[in-house]
Amino acid sequence: MVTGPARFDKQPLDHLENKIIQYLASIKILCEQTLTVVSQTYRQPAAKCLKPDNLPTEFPLKNIDDLNLIDKYLDEKINRDVLISYLSSLGGNNGVNSITNRILKSVLALQLAQFLSWLGTRNNKLSFSKFHLCNVIINAVKISTSATTAQVENAIKGWLKHAPQVLKNELERRQSSNGQDVQENLHREAAIIPQD
Repeated sequence: MVTGPARFDKQPLDHLENKIIQYLASIKILCEQTLTVVSQTYRQPAAKCLKPDNLPTEFPLKNIDDLNLIDKYLDEKINRDVLISYLSSLGGNNGVNSITNRILKSVLALQLAQFLSWLGTRNNKLSFSKFHLCNVIINAVKISTSATTAQVENAIKGWLKHAPQVLKNELERRQSSNGQDVQENLHREAAIIPQD
């Protein structure tokens, strides 16, 4: 027996179609509301995290003793987490180098930084990568950007590499305005590295 095309009752399909349209309309409204909230949130200035009040020394660190004090303080995970939050709030121009440099400048004085390098293998420099502070800085930058660990490490390496020259340039500028000897200032402002 040959039958004609199957006949569908159109009413259940119309009802289903209406339900789908209603759901899509409600999803659209929710998306618009979410977008409004997100837009308002990004327009507001970021909440600044306060500097930890129990730091054993002040930033920027000026000598090896200060660095060792901070390293001991950062043995505690809670202290590391609080400092990461604070440093990640310092900001920069949204680039890995900009944010890393801003954080480094706020925590390390140039007179200390001139005695640090990433590995500490040359010129009697200390290995910054072995200090807790290094990992704190890396994590703070990664919170602020989508940077990889390697990108932040490279930014730190570059900043430490140029720190002695930046310090020398600063001292020369001061010397030219004060008429003092640059070498004398370098020695006077230099951090004292304990000899083993």
